[in-house]
Amino acid sequence: MCVRGTTGGGGEPTTGDGAQDTGTTDTGTMDAGQPDAGEDTGAADAGSAFRDVSADGPETGNGGVGDGEADGGKTCSDECAAAGTVECSGAYAYRVCGDRDGDGCLEWGSEQECAAGCADGKCGSCMPDCAGKDCGDDGCGEPCGQCSSPPASYCLDANRLRSYAAAGDCASGKCSYAYSDLNCQYGCAGVRCQSCPPSCGGRYCGEEDGYGGSCGPGSGCCERSCGGRRCGDSDGCWNTCEHGSGCCSNERYTRTSGAVSGGGAVCCDGNDPRVAIADCGTGSNHGINEDGSSCGSAWEGDGNGGSACVSIDCEKSTCW
Repeated sequence: MCVRGTTGGGGEPTTGDGAQDTGTTDTGTMDAGQPDAGEDTGAADAGSAFRDVSADGPETGNGGVGDGEADGGKTCSDECAAAGTVECSGAYAYRVCGDRDGDGCLEWGSEQECAAGCADGKCGSCMPDCAGKDCGDDGCGEPCGQCSSPPASYCLDANRLRSYAAAGDCASGKCSYAYSDLNCQYGCAGVRCQSCPPSCGGRYCGEEDGYGGSCGPGSGCCERSCGGRRCGDSDGCWNTCEHGSGCCSNERYTRTSGAVSGGGAVCCDGNDPRVAIADCGTGSNHGINEDGSSCGSAWEGDGNGGSACVSIDCEKSTCW
């Protein structure tokens, strides 16, 4: 007697349409092609894997073991929980659970497109459309954009500035923004009205010109210079040089040879300049000489009856 190719879910032999076999032998051909009872996978009945090859009995694809025995020892495993389960595969596709290859195990089918998007295992029923739109409804209840990016302000001409409102209005999918034109008293340049004409007269070079620029050579500005000048002297413009401007302050001090017999000399400290010299000798025949720019000397002649002496005033400069 021939062995039946497949068994139903309860272990009883089944026909291709799920009814119990009548006890006839398998003919070796595939079942009628209908899914087994209780399954909607669309796969052919596993009985198609068995055929009779001799009068001695059927051979099977697993070495002669019946279908019921094969089901109990299957080596595959289910990829999904239940046939017919649907899940989203990405944002715009779905797939269905079923026995796709007839091995008795469940697996996910190939991805199917969801043009309107997939959510919670269902294809969306609305396809957003914002083609050619800056704003307005996308056809699915969502906005295509907000009217919150107005054009930049610009000069209409040399004396007028056009500015746009921050929020615009939407009409037929396009944004429009209200604008206002401002007359610029001192002219328009770039993206703003100018505050006043540039003026560098009475300004130091390097200061702002009152027009957003800087005063430079030839603009009428004054180049201040205190380097090497005495503190308190004019800075070359309209102010005086003060400490910190590069000016120098001068301190005067005195050096003397004291009373000497015959002659003597004295010098300022370092290279400080001598600014004054005086004869401090006594008697009737004495005198002094200027020696270079920093020293002085005294002499005494015959019959002086006193002493020679020279005194010099020096000036020390400290620059700030």
